[in-house]
Amino acid sequence: MTGKAPQDRRPWSSTEVAQVTAWHSVGRSDEWIARRLNRTRGSVKNLLQYGKSKPVTEPATRKQRRCLRCHNSFTSWGPGNRICERCKGELARLSPLAAPTGNGCHIAGRRTA
Repeated sequence: MTGKAPQDRRPWSSTEVAQVTAWHSVGRSDEWIARRLNRTRGSVKNLLQYGKSKPVTEPATRKQRRCLRCHNSFTSWGPGNRICERCKGELARLSPLAAPTGNGCHIAGRRTA
């Protein structure tokens, strides 16, 4: 690499945006700001020109939810977590080749007797 800052496309934090604005207002160059914040010059230039930055996403908040399998209450780590740890463990122990039980079960589109 030829001395360029990393190009990792991380979102700007509100602190960084404030620093860029303050440093630019006192006459610091885009290149100087980019080096100080470990950003590319183009990234700093775009922020100053368009004033746009991707919002920093907050981590998902933990929330009490009901398990879709056992209906017990558990602490979920986000909107995609709807099955409790106990039920996840039980599901993981099941063999994917286990024969279905009960009346009217279908295997590969055929009715079993």
